Amino acid sequence: MTEIFTEPLTEFQPLLIYACGMRKFVRGDLKAATKELSKVTQKGDVIRVAGVSLPIPEEIKPNQKKQKLIRRLLLKIPLARVISVAGMIVTTLLSVGVGFGVYKWSTPCLADENKVLGVLCVLDPSIINQKISHGARTLFPEIKNSDRDRGIYSFKKANYLEAEYYFKKAFADNKNRPDPEVLIYQNNALARQKENYLTLAAVVPATNRPDVAQEMLRGIAQAQNQFNQQGGLNGRLLEIVIADDENQEDTAKRVAEELVKDKSIYRNYRI
Repeated sequence: MTEIFTEPLTEFQPLLIYACGMRKFVRGDLKAATKELSKVTQKGDVIRVAGVSLPIPEEIKPNQKKQKLIRRLLLKIPLARVISVAGMIVTTLLSVGVGFGVYKWSTPCLADENKVLGVLCVLDPSIINQKISHGARTLFPEIKNSDRDRGIYSFKKANYLEAEYYFKKAFADNKNRPDPEVLIYQNNALARQKENYLTLAAVVPATNRPDVAQEMLRGIAQAQNQFNQQGGLNGRLLEIVIADDENQEDTAKRVAEELVKDKSIYRNYRI
């Protein structure tokens, strides 16, 4: 039981040490059992783990010095007591283990995690990737624009000429408040029609602070558009990858990790 629950009960080291010590005690290795129990903090005659009191047999308390007396006493320990202690260990392991499982089952995972086996939260790379876009998705789905959506569809199919057309049309459709994301995607589609283009990333809080994100992208889109309209750098146009960090530290770290994996951004940035 101790070996089975070692990994899920990593947060309950005193319990695992206690179980290991009692196992040695039951097998008659009193010296090893005493040494094992000395690793955990004791309060009186018990060890407390998650509100559960686990008693220490008098024969193997770490402060016990006379081993001969211990051996004599061990011979007098009723078998029923040994079974009782072993049963208590198993019951405690099961109680804490089940409680740990229920806690993990009832605790929701983060937005970019999936629950595996109903207990463990594991990062879902596909969800993080949905927060990063070259032009194949919008980070502002609340903004409705059919031409933008057609441009995204064309971009996914690598039909960049058609994507540029739809993005340009979508940008012109909203003259009162032009969408900077659409202008960036238009320039990205233009850049991808050239083989040798530069790629940089812009991280904004699109989910939780869309207004702020839009204003940040407005300046970026203007600079990118001006750069590309002037012919870029020695003919190399600029592509902007937009990433949404949700204005959350944890999401920002994971987004940054994904951007680092994108070798096109890293390589072109160094150039």
